Amino acid sequence: MLNLGILLTQGKPDVEKDYLEAYKWLDLARFYTQTSGDMTLKWRARGELDKLSGVMTKAQIEEGKKRGNEWDRSHRKK
Repeated sequence: MLNLGILLTQGKPDVEKDYLEAYKWLDLARFYTQTSGDMTLKWRARGELDKLSGVMTKAQIEEGKKRGNEWDRSHRKK
């Protein structure tokens, strides 16, 4: 999740930048690392999300959160 979010933030020759999808994946990474003992991973996810939030509008951030919530609901174990 973290790596995909970073990739979508940066873009590459074969991957178009997509801040909304990047936000979705970085927010999911932030959520799923909350209970991790790996502090480096936890803070990296939060740091990348903070950086991205700084270049997005409030409406874009809300849409990114919405996409993340929809993904989480559809993939959560029942």
